[in-house]
Amino acid sequence: MKAEFRLEPDTITYNSVMNAFSNSGHINAAKSCERLLNEIVENSNKAISPNTVSYNSVLKALSKSRQQDAAGRAEELLEQMLQLPDAFPDAISFTSILTCWAKSAAR
Repeated sequence: MKAEFRLEPDTITYNSVMNAFSNSGHINAAKSCERLLNEIVENSNKAISPNTVSYNSVLKALSKSRQQDAAGRAEELLEQMLQLPDAFPDAISFTSILTCWAKSAAR
């Protein structure tokens, strides 16, 4: 008899993938991270919900991106974080947001 496994990603799985994207330097890393974050938010339950690491991975990707709207998106994510029980902005969050704004002013 063959054993069947039903594996589902959890928050740590999503965070690991988003962190890999944010460190990849790929041109679409920030968009990929945001897509995964949206997937977590849409599928939130006890096993999976966005946390500080989730948001910081996306913020870091935005701070490294060349997206014109990165600073605005970063602020929107900060607002989302403030509404959630498991996502608390920290030094990494604010540093990433400030980096987004610094890069946007340089353009």
